[in-house]
Amino acid sequence: MKNLQGYKAIINDPASQRALRELYENNISLTDEVKNREFMAAFVDLDLSISQRSIGSFESICSTALDNITLQDVAAMTSRIHQEVEAVDDMTIYQPPVFTTDESATSGIYLYKGKNIEVMLFVLDKFNLKAHKQRRTKKGITIQANDLVIQCLSGSGSVSKYTLHEKFSDEHGAPEQFSGVIDTRTYSSGTIMSVRKGQDGITFATCDLPSVFISITETKHTMLVKPQYDIATSRLVGSVHADGLSSRIQMASVMLRMLNVKGTCDLLKPLLESENLYVRWQVAREIFLNDAEKAKTVFEQLTNDTSAQIREASIRCLNEFYGEKYAVNS
Repeated sequence: MKNLQGYKAIINDPASQRALRELYENNISLTDEVKNREFMAAFVDLDLSISQRSIGSFESICSTALDNITLQDVAAMTSRIHQEVEAVDDMTIYQPPVFTTDESATSGIYLYKGKNIEVMLFVLDKFNLKAHKQRRTKKGITIQANDLVIQCLSGSGSVSKYTLHEKFSDEHGAPEQFSGVIDTRTYSSGTIMSVRKGQDGITFATCDLPSVFISITETKHTMLVKPQYDIATSRLVGSVHADGLSSRIQMASVMLRMLNVKGTCDLLKPLLESENLYVRWQVAREIFLNDAEKAKTVFEQLTNDTSAQIREASIRCLNEFYGEKYAVNS
């Protein structure tokens, strides 16, 4: 368990328990603090505009909304982010309402989560960016699954944008090779960067001055996965779920098998009706690993799946694991 030693250390230390309690008590008002900012009205209006838009790009609509962000609000929220990060440094078991992880070079906080958009304020400095790059032994490109607009509010540096020449779909999968354009450009206060779902990826190349950004992500019409490419070879490394819930379902299905939970196949079967084709196939895979005989019926059922990928994979599995008589023509 992450920070297990920290939890053990605090059990018999009243002073540490008191310090941890004070951290949480001091941050109770964070949600109210965000709600009371002037930018909240702009985000609510933007959320409605996105759902009603018939023309106009996601970038242009977001850019108009960003004009309503005041520097005072940004400064207050940025200060709060730094306060939370310092609290984590002081006590590692503290779980802050900001996003800060060992895997990321940025720390941020959600300002708004609506039906159609999520708005986040995040910070970046050259030390965290440098440490992040050193930790990553393999450099990669991730093509985003959502439309995204990022505006630099302060600071300077550069970003690298990766654009695929061809669009892809969840149904047909991502290209095996990254073939596209890599464009590195500088950013400074006021710079707006746009990322198109299924076509673009973006990474921070350098950070010359500590930087503050605001990002707006469209939550609807999300692609199911984000493909990742090796920057050195341009080859497809794999795909990760863009949806956190689907990732958790996949992880839970694996854990059920590893823990030898009784009735695992029966628990998983309802998920064969999931709208997410990757969840359906993951469930079929786990049922096979739990009980190959029961999986035969599942694979037969999936030869009529709406996804061509799943139909083809099911036919191959039937042929390979259950004999040629199960090799159904597609």
